[in-house]
Amino acid sequence: MPRFPVRHIDIFMDRWEEGSGGCWNWTAPLSTEGYGSISIDGRGVGAHRFSYLYFIGPIAPGLVVDHLCRNHRCVNPFHLEAVTNSENVRRATGPRGLWISRLQLKPGQTVNGPRRERERKNEEMHRDWMNARYPLDHLVRCGGE
Repeated sequence: MPRFPVRHIDIFMDRWEEGSGGCWNWTAPLSTEGYGSISIDGRGVGAHRFSYLYFIGPIAPGLVVDHLCRNHRCVNPFHLEAVTNSENVRRATGPRGLWISRLQLKPGQTVNGPRRERERKNEEMHRDWMNARYPLDHLVRCGGE
């Protein structure tokens, strides 16, 4: 299990309450997309990502944290799973996710056209730049305070 400074764990544990279906609903302010956020060393981190890192472990490169319960406010680690972005989109309940779920794709076939592929590469480059500029791996290595 990753080690985080006690102050970050205390902040996290004070900002959720149990809801229906076993969800741990984030009670602090939400992003415009409805996700919780927690400040770690001045950098906003998704509360669901913090929960996954703390309770489950590191998130492998190229993966995102998906809400199995479909509740963006939920930070219950048992409702979270690290998956590829394409799997996350496939599972989505919005228009694109519903459209993709109706497609009959062959094994290995994707719905990403050239434009989406460029967007994906830009997102990866931005994420890599952010991770290099504002690394969070020190939170995994540091001991409690």
